[in-house]
Amino acid sequence: MGEDVDGSRTPDGGDVLRAVGPASGHRQTPGELAAFKGFAECIDCMLCYAACPQLDVAPDFLGPAVVATARRWDEDSRDAGELDRADVLDTELGAWPCIQIGACTQVCPKGVDPARALRDAQRVATDTWDARERRRTT
Repeated sequence: MGEDVDGSRTPDGGDVLRAVGPASGHRQTPGELAAFKGFAECIDCMLCYAACPQLDVAPDFLGPAVVATARRWDEDSRDAGELDRADVLDTELGAWPCIQIGACTQVCPKGVDPARALRDAQRVATDTWDARERRRTT
């Protein structure tokens, strides 16, 4: 309990994909499970990357799969790393290059919605800015 659990990593994603919190021992309600299950369905096929036109403009953009995986952990009630991931996603190459074309969601063979993950990450970055700033200055 209390250990960090490493999630899968990509060369572009790095620490964004890291789960933080108890490794086991926390049961979830069906509602809590449903909150992240859609993002957990990702099979890492990377079709979302292939479809994303923003990667032509910003090739170092973290991209839809990395952000969807980060949101998977953010939505998991057992995880406590949302503010740490928001620090990474609230950057020039984090969630912000996405302009919501939605091609990533259209091509996903598992029905994952990376466009929603990017939209959610942008919202979380904005909503948590004060809390993250206070944490940095204390």
